[in-house]
Amino acid sequence: MKRSIAIALGIVAALLVAELVARRIFWLPYLQDPRLGTILPGGTVARYCREGCGTSHWVRDGLRNLAAPDPERRAVLALGDSFTEALMTDDGNVYTQLAEAALAAAGWPLQVLNVGRSGASAADYVALAPLYDELYDPQWTVIQLRDDDLEDPAWDPGKTHFQLRDDGRVEAIEVPPRPSAFSLRTLALRQRVALVAFGNTRLREFVAAAAAEPPLFGATRAPSPPAAPVRRPIVAELEALAAAYDGRVTLLHLPEFDPRRPDRVPETEAIVTATCAARGWSCVNLRESFADFAAHHASPYGFANSRFNAGHMNDAGHAAAAELLRRELERLAALDLL
Repeated sequence: MKRSIAIALGIVAALLVAELVARRIFWLPYLQDPRLGTILPGGTVARYCREGCGTSHWVRDGLRNLAAPDPERRAVLALGDSFTEALMTDDGNVYTQLAEAALAAAGWPLQVLNVGRSGASAADYVALAPLYDELYDPQWTVIQLRDDDLEDPAWDPGKTHFQLRDDGRVEAIEVPPRPSAFSLRTLALRQRVALVAFGNTRLREFVAAAAAEPPLFGATRAPSPPAAPVRRPIVAELEALAAAYDGRVTLLHLPEFDPRRPDRVPETEAIVTATCAARGWSCVNLRESFADFAAHHASPYGFANSRFNAGHMNDAGHAAAAELLRRELERLAALDLL
């Protein structure tokens, strides 16, 4: 009997220690908001150390900030995917907060509100524009884009996606979040126990990786010919983004970085750049800083605990994006647009 009690106490102690360690590495108690999708609830202090190592604070409606928005200050809303959500980077090192601090130091007391959300695409930004206007009433909106955000992920019918209209324009078709029954049943536990939250994440990653593997006994099967790439109406997508926010938009483009050829521009990026110039839009491209990164044998992407030049923006990448954004927002403020 005493032996059984000792074993049970040992197991409980081990689980408690493991839980404490897990919370230092991975604590993301996500919930499903019926309007915004998967967000971190208000009051959360999140921790993510699988790539980089960041602590982030979250207030209402999936907003990453140390405090609630100040209704007396003009707001710039920053939309984006996981590169703006930036879980792997501490609050003070994310480009939104760096830009806000730099603008304040220059005499422009704007608040830059970070509502980045992992997995979001250009279609989400269009569909959510009325809600963001209701929640934050922004003076201006920054939309962070990567090439993928305008390509296939924005056209996936399984989530909010673009649809091409007969007149050549695109519209966003909103698809409400559809959490699985298992996800709903385990939600309360995942929001309270870091080990369960981390285990659930790893399980989903394993299932996705397994689904991408070729059939086990299909080695002798003739490979299927690759599908022809679908050309997306990039210009129409950009026009939909601008229209959704009444043209009061800055596009922040985050291209891939090639240290050997930092000036090589892929097709989608070239289309974005040309459209910005033709329409006279406010646009910022992180490529402006690539020559400096290459000269210093550095990269805006990747962390000490991940691969060089792979994954999300590191602190240097955020600092470079913040400086470019600061200059552009100062220019707009000087023109009395903010």
